[in-house]
Amino acid sequence: MASAFIEGVEEGYLAGVDGLHEAVEFTFSPLLVEERSQFIDKLDKCKDRAQQDRVAAMELERLIKSWSFTKSDGSAVPVTAKNILRLKFHVFNELQAIIIFGSRGSDTKSSVSIEEKLETDRTEIVSALAGSNLNDETEEARRKNL
Repeated sequence: MASAFIEGVEEGYLAGVDGLHEAVEFTFSPLLVEERSQFIDKLDKCKDRAQQDRVAAMELERLIKSWSFTKSDGSAVPVTAKNILRLKFHVFNELQAIIIFGSRGSDTKSSVSIEEKLETDRTEIVSALAGSNLNDETEEARRKNL
């Protein structure tokens, strides 16, 4: 459970969006209220939105302690402002919302695999269409997979 009190480094998770980006795990130091105000003052002094993006990227570089992004060859992507500016727009904005503004929490990391979710969905649909008991259908599916 997330705490309303900022004590130090926190763990974050951004769920993947099919066709847009993979999931990412990260650790970060969220901004304190006064630090957020100072950050907004910096943005107000920028000459354009591109400069605001660069300032935000530098702030995220300072706040993100680690992340799970990797390159296509499997090597780790370093947490740098330059790499943050290479993130897809959605990821960039979501990281700002979680880390800088605190306007949303991290996503919940599911412990259930997509295959398990699909099997449960399939079993629930078959059960509903057949008018049978879901527990019986689940047990029958489990026996068939043994």
